[in-house]
Amino acid sequence: MNLKRHGLIVLCLAGIATASGLAGGVVGFRLGRQAMRELADPEAWHSRALRRFDEVVQPTPEQSQRVSTHLEAALADLRKARQTAIDETTRVIHRLVNQVEAELTPAQREAFQELKPRREDMTLDVLDVKQ
Repeated sequence: MNLKRHGLIVLCLAGIATASGLAGGVVGFRLGRQAMRELADPEAWHSRALRRFDEVVQPTPEQSQRVSTHLEAALADLRKARQTAIDETTRVIHRLVNQVEAELTPAQREAFQELKPRREDMTLDVLDVKQ
């Protein structure tokens, strides 16, 4: 009887540990994904940079306003650079796909369709980019 009870306790503890590990993994994954989105978002970068600047430098209100104006101009440049990079990346991928397809036999091209990126996979929604 004691052996059954100990086995049940061990089984319950193993279940709790497994459930805790899975829950921690899911929460960690979601928090990590959210942090990556925030790092990639120029708007979030603007607010973080301005907040950090205010904390460290402690500018006057007039200086803070002027710095904010400079950051907004840089933000517009960052958006343009990001969009340019996305456009160039898309062109490179399409060029690569076309070059690879030219090297394949008809049967291989058919199989390659599985690997080939689809138009819906190449949208900015996948990258969480706001235009």
